[in-house]
Amino acid sequence: MLGLCSLYRELYMNELVGPIPRELGNLKSLVSLDLYHNNLTGTIPASLSKLSNLKFLRLNGNRLTGRIPRELTKLESLKIIDLSNNDLCGTIPASGSFSKFTEESFVNNSRLEGPELMGSVRYGAAGSCK
Repeated sequence: MLGLCSLYRELYMNELVGPIPRELGNLKSLVSLDLYHNNLTGTIPASLSKLSNLKFLRLNGNRLTGRIPRELTKLESLKIIDLSNNDLCGTIPASGSFSKFTEESFVNNSRLEGPELMGSVRYGAAGSCK
């Protein structure tokens, strides 16, 4: 069980399966969430946007699908995000905290386009994205 007072959740390379629990968004003092190199599926929960102290979000190397929740751009403390090597789709947000991330944070998501900053792709403009 995840403790509510912990600042770091480093659960990488643990062969975790299934979706990322929405309840992780309730861990208000979380600074780092490392779930990379597991077998996580489903979408990235928008509830992670409630983690106002989050500085590091690494979800790379899973089987995540769907769009990058636009709500995550409101995470002002976010210094590092790695969503690479998943099956995300849609466009890469470029506002808020996402304005400082390079495309390396999103590589190897063949259905992901963007960044939306280019003006040629609007957020959510990619046809069907599930």
